[in-house]
Amino acid sequence: MDHRRKLMQFRKNIQTELQMLNINEPLISLEERRSPIRKSSELDHFKRVDYSMKSTISVDNSFSTRHFSPPPSSMLQTYELKRSSASQNPVGKYTNWNSSHYHLTSQAWCCVGDLLSFCNKYEFKAVSATDSRSHVNIVSEVRSLLSAEAPFAMTKRFPGNTRNRDNLWVCIGRCPTVEYQLRRIQGIFRRPLIQLNADKQRMARENFHLAIKELRRDLTSSVSDVRPYDRFTFEKEFHLYWQDNE
Repeated sequence: MDHRRKLMQFRKNIQTELQMLNINEPLISLEERRSPIRKSSELDHFKRVDYSMKSTISVDNSFSTRHFSPPPSSMLQTYELKRSSASQNPVGKYTNWNSSHYHLTSQAWCCVGDLLSFCNKYEFKAVSATDSRSHVNIVSEVRSLLSAEAPFAMTKRFPGNTRNRDNLWVCIGRCPTVEYQLRRIQGIFRRPLIQLNADKQRMARENFHLAIKELRRDLTSSVSDVRPYDRFTFEKEFHLYWQDNE
């Protein structure tokens, strides 16, 4: 009897503990669990749990994708633009290239826009006699303009992206007034202005700004001797014929 009583008490304790663990869900008998209605409700419950788990996984995936996403389309477009601009250079050669054309490549060629930018930068800028760094920069920029490489060669066609005047090219050696004004500016700063007296400093500043103004006038006037070139006028004047590689 004591053994049976202890067994019953043990079963009651187990049932009490199960009820405490599943306080929101009462204990269900075996017959109830086997019923179709119960099975249907359990299936719905598991579907809800599965959907919840999938939603959580999708959120986690979106978070990880946010950190390891591929490059934005703008970067890809920039890369394609660079690649296409590099491929715009036609591959071929000028078929009637000769020594006179080699001579053209040995001269300085500048964009009209680069020369005008130089004028815009210094035309109204005050020149101090003690600002030696600014003088060095001016001379360095003029030297770069006077030694700029030709934009063409026997196997490199003259640029064709000349949609406005600033993109046109001039040959410094074939424009005496442009070359004169640039070398005139070089001569003004050949000697440090700080070593000159007040009158010569004033004269140097006036000559500098006058050279800039005359350079701008030569570049923009319709009656100057400056001959700007685009691809058509260049190839026509120098009788060059381009042939693409097959």
